[in-house]
Amino acid sequence: MTDQQDMNQFMDEIDKSMTRLEKGAIIKGTVMTVGGDEDVIVNIGHMSDGIITKNEISAESGKAPADVVSEGGDEIDVYVLKADDGEGNVVLSKKTRRSNCCLGRIS
Repeated sequence: MTDQQDMNQFMDEIDKSMTRLEKGAIIKGTVMTVGGDEDVIVNIGHMSDGIITKNEISAESGKAPADVVSEGGDEIDVYVLKADDGEGNVVLSKKTRRSNCCLGRIS
């Protein structure tokens, strides 16, 4: 195999391992950072990490992200609001994920 073939095979393997994202999908992620009263950054196995804004972290108003998730390895299920916000970010919601979970139990 040539170096070019090795590189192509390597890139194909990386592409296969990346999560395919669609709006409305529920996926697992790992909390990387929690910014106090700011956004939560989540590794979702995609080309870019996902972002959960403060408004999408909990249905309980006034909850700080640090009150809901722990930084550095907390595994969470999240809902994909936008696969790309125009700046390359994946916008996620923990609040919507929880709502969908509860609705599923009722039906």
